[in-house]
Amino acid sequence: MKLICAGREVRTVFDLLGNRENDMTFSLGWGLANSEHFLAALPRDLTGRPWNGVGRSVVRLQTGRAEHGITDAEIDLDNISIIFEAKRGAELPGAA
Repeated sequence: MKLICAGREVRTVFDLLGNRENDMTFSLGWGLANSEHFLAALPRDLTGRPWNGVGRSVVRLQTGRAEHGITDAEIDLDNISIIFEAKRGAELPGAA
């Protein structure tokens, strides 16, 4: 089955929400904040240890700090913080 929106085929949810880095970051944050299973699976997959403190976690998007820039996504758990730098595509950023 195909989904068409405003004359364009929708292949992924990002075709609806946007495909810029911030659009994808915001979608990740929304998914983490609205799916306890996803939120619990992420630190488990990254650390190899189970984690069950969903109710005490905080997801922050686009957090700015003077002199230090902006982080795309931060996830604060009981005893671990995870920071994501969003990149769209395969090109890695340069020093600038």
